Amino acid sequence: MSYYHANNVFDYKVTFKHDENGKVIEENGYRSKGGLNHRSKLKYDSKNNLIEKNDFNPKGELKWKFTYKYRKEDSNGNWLEETILKDGKPISVIERVISYY
Repeated sequence: MSYYHANNVFDYKVTFKHDENGKVIEENGYRSKGGLNHRSKLKYDSKNNLIEKNDFNPKGELKWKFTYKYRKEDSNGNWLEETILKDGKPISVIERVISYY
């Protein structure tokens, strides 16, 4: 995936690595002048829910660790409440409603 400025000048590129199930397990961001800007590694649970995302700087040092917790599920096993923690501190709670037809 590439990002461009309004004047069509290249700005940023992101590449993805997938597992055998098609889930993104690694994401690499590159600036227009080249060189790695960031790397993220992602982990999933047995239901294919994202449970962890670790962001690294270009030197490979951990910048942030995001953890995803799922508290409520509907009768089909889909999560209804997700809490996102950054470095162990809650930063967001997402509640969703799923309608089945």
